Amino acid sequence: MDHSGCLEYINQHIEWFDKRAVKSKRRYIASKTIIMIATTSITLMAAIGGVLDSQCIRYITIFTALLAAIATILEMYSQLKQDGILYIIYRETCEFLEQEKIFFLVGVSPYDRKDEQDNIKLLIERCQKCRSKARDEWSRNIKSGMKEN
Repeated sequence: MDHSGCLEYINQHIEWFDKRAVKSKRRYIASKTIIMIATTSITLMAAIGGVLDSQCIRYITIFTALLAAIATILEMYSQLKQDGILYIIYRETCEFLEQEKIFFLVGVSPYDRKDEQDNIKLLIERCQKCRSKARDEWSRNIKSGMKEN
């Protein structure tokens, strides 16, 4: 593999991990925000229900039960998907790959060997190890999330 092919290969993996990190972070923040709003609203509904007539209390009870169901479902989904943990795994992997690419381009250790093919081989090996580690962490977290639920 030549220098440009190696960089294209690394850039593809950086892009893949970056996209997954962004997607996981967005899902995590969205679900936690909705859970927070729903659970806070339950408390407000209980307070409002104490000052309303019996007809309104019936609707507030139904609405409160609906909010509780939404919060519960989203929390279970959040734990099953492990988006918060996956965000960290994907972001760390992306940052590591970026760092390795920069070290390679600048020619600092461990990429300061005289033979460019050795440097390319080392870069590919280190990036493959990193991807393998990320895959193992992903698998372990998904399995642990399924066991907890």
